[in-house]
Amino acid sequence: MSRYPTSNDNNTQSKDPYARPNKPSRIAVNQPNPTDPYRATRKPQDSGLGHNSNIYEADNEPLNSSQSDIQLQHRIVDVRSNSYLPYSHRRDPGFNPARSHEPLYIEEDMSSISNPDKDGRSATLLQEELPLDAFDSYSEMQSPRSKSAVVFPTSGELPPRSKKRKLPKSCCGISFWICIPFWIAFVVVVAIIWYFCWPRTPTLSFGDAAVKDGPVWGPDTNPSLQSDWYVNITIDNSANWIPTRINNIAFSVLDTNTQQFVGHGNTNAFTIPGRSIQTLNVTVYINYTASSTSDQTFIDLYSACGPQKVGDSPPLSIDFQAIFDIWGIVWHPVAMVSPGPDGFNCPLS
Repeated sequence: MSRYPTSNDNNTQSKDPYARPNKPSRIAVNQPNPTDPYRATRKPQDSGLGHNSNIYEADNEPLNSSQSDIQLQHRIVDVRSNSYLPYSHRRDPGFNPARSHEPLYIEEDMSSISNPDKDGRSATLLQEELPLDAFDSYSEMQSPRSKSAVVFPTSGELPPRSKKRKLPKSCCGISFWICIPFWIAFVVVVAIIWYFCWPRTPTLSFGDAAVKDGPVWGPDTNPSLQSDWYVNITIDNSANWIPTRINNIAFSVLDTNTQQFVGHGNTNAFTIPGRSIQTLNVTVYINYTASSTSDQTFIDLYSACGPQKVGDSPPLSIDFQAIFDIWGIVWHPVAMVSPGPDGFNCPLS
């Protein structure tokens, strides 16, 4: 059977609105077999042929005569040459731009393709139940290249699974069994050194006093007292295990009853050995001025240190406030020291 239309088909071609007389189609040479169930054609309602049922009804009719076969082939060739498929160089006269983005379907000689559903829609190839052997034979027919079989590796051929990164079993290159006791020992050593080397505030106590200079009493209109005393101070450093370096101890003399400032003194820098008791002789400068003779602070000073008393004078009611400046400690500890049970005897009495 010839693949090109003969002269006997001229009358038939003139009746076809899409036929081009006296010129065979270039696509007819590569025209697929019309009996191929997997050829790509259009849906009747989407093609440029409109509802030309004669062409599509011929697909389902048996091709008994050669004339009908040639006529069907020629019509299919012309339809394909004037179609808007991607491989065509011509545009269908009935092309609708609004429907150009609708999907293409693969129509088959199957019951689900030829018979629309209840909604009037034709089924697609995805809805048809096809044997897998049909796809294998079709792929072998279309592609002469050899197919590579898909081989799934067995469990023995699989690459080794990457293991999760575990924490190192060493500390700075040393085993944990050695590192942990080492750090415990280190903390213990630091605590011991801290206990023995950390400086602590010494304990102070006051003893007897002697006059260095004075006294000078002011008149009744401007009562005052000025005098310099030597005061014995005992420093107990039993709380420290190592020698303690003291930059200075600043003393402030306060009246016990009124807490008014009446004098001051300093020790300057010195070092006291650890676990020892040391006595220092500190110079204290007494300087107080009152507004009147009825001032309570002046009365306390004059009662204990004044020259107009007959008999034993009462003890002087004063307190010593000590501010420590110890080497190695940023802050300055403060201690309030009071005389013993016998009180502080004024050296001027």
